[in-house]
Amino acid sequence: MEEQLSKNERIELRVSSADKIIFKRAQKLSRDRSFSSFIVRSVFFGG
Repeated sequence: MEEQLSKNERIELRVSSADKIIFKRAQKLSRDRSFSSFIVRSVFFGG
């Protein structure tokens, strides 16, 4: 049985400034509305 997560749970990730620029550019190109949705889609669904 899966445990339900509360909305307050989060994962924090630290990346370099250069990597952040690359991730933000990729998010814009993918047309995801938010950075979080882009990361979730990319990690869990293979982009």
